[in-house]
Amino acid sequence: MRKLILLLLLVSCSSGALQNEEPSNATETPTSTTIINDTTTTTFSSIQEKVTRTYRGVLRSSMYQNIPIVYTSVESFEQKKIEPEHEYLEYFFYDIRIPVINDAVACSDVVNRKIETIVSRLVAEKKSILNSTNPMEAEEEWGGFGEYLTIKYDIVEISDDVISIFISNETYSWGAAHFVSYTEPINISVNDCTDLDVFQLFDTSNDEYQKTITLEMQNQICAVLTAEECSDLLKFTQPFPSLEDLTKCCSAIGISRFGIFVQFWEYEISSFSEGSELILVPWYYLSEVIDRNGSYSEILESFSKQTWINSVFEPEWNF
Repeated sequence: MRKLILLLLLVSCSSGALQNEEPSNATETPTSTTIINDTTTTTFSSIQEKVTRTYRGVLRSSMYQNIPIVYTSVESFEQKKIEPEHEYLEYFFYDIRIPVINDAVACSDVVNRKIETIVSRLVAEKKSILNSTNPMEAEEEWGGFGEYLTIKYDIVEISDDVISIFISNETYSWGAAHFVSYTEPINISVNDCTDLDVFQLFDTSNDEYQKTITLEMQNQICAVLTAEECSDLLKFTQPFPSLEDLTKCCSAIGISRFGIFVQFWEYEISSFSEGSELILVPWYYLSEVIDRNGSYSEILESFSKQTWINSVFEPEWNF
């Protein structure tokens, strides 16, 4: 259904090098002392006594905003601007900026190929309209012609464990109601340069794993909302998307030492006017459902030992 909505809407610069930002400077105001139990809210003290829960909440609502609390060396990548060339280029408006991972970084060739593949596909999709019309015919039949494509990126993690990158695009065709955007993730296990399967981070045999992840996503979304506002939001999103739903289309999951970043599609949990929300679910709140004996146990253990990143928002956790 989401793909259909996206298609119908289509018919009718970089996010910057996110360099060494301190957690204390990130979104600290969103906090909450309530957590959600299914579709209701309950005071924290009645169901959880390990820590006082403090949530960052929604980190951003547009791909034009940077992701806070990301640690990435500026030496690990360079920014490149892509300028497509094809017929009728004066009617197409491109702003395409991508990261090029430096050769010294493990798996750089794999990651760079994936980025190039995404960009090539998006450009091909945009210029494919020329297969059915041209600007002159369109202006005569429709009264105008113009195609827009913006591609931006976010470095979520570049480390000895994982490379995780978001590639976001925003597209518009003349006559449509508004721009439409969505994000694609690239998650690579540095150990063998293969795609990192998000689900293998978790113990899927645990009946509570999906429920736990969903609950913690809701906690972040509702961080600065009242109980009534949170209840109204959850009614709007029923059924609230599971991790599996989000990976099908058109949201994105990023893997980081802080936890999992969830980039919701702009229609996923709210209306278009409210933007596309990004949240971070810390490993502390997911630690009971991770797979400690799975394919990525070494990655998770490594994350747990990086205690220098811990804060009231991302508490220390034990592998």
